[in-house]
Amino acid sequence: MDISRVFYSLISNERLINEAKKMRKNHSRIKSDWHRQDILAEVRKACGSLTNLSKSNGLASNTLQNALDRKWPKGEQIIADAIGVDPAEIWPSRYAEEFSTSTNGDALQQAVA
Repeated sequence: MDISRVFYSLISNERLINEAKKMRKNHSRIKSDWHRQDILAEVRKACGSLTNLSKSNGLASNTLQNALDRKWPKGEQIIADAIGVDPAEIWPSRYAEEFSTSTNGDALQQAVA
């Protein structure tokens, strides 16, 4: 086996490892959504169950389950209010686009001008 191939292979692997470390580091800065069971635990502590919370807000018993599975601002707000946090704190991935630099940056540019 040619020594230059082995050396090149080692350098390539080291570069890949360094890139993977950078990606992990960057990903760790992005807040992730709360785990489903963590949300349910907080709701249980606050009002007994998600079913109770749904009924107390005039909804069918399983309606708030929808907010756990997909974006539904009304349901997310009900859950967040019940546990005393902002919906964007529970589901940052769903609210990230609201704070994108393209829209807010344009509004800020216009406000400054």
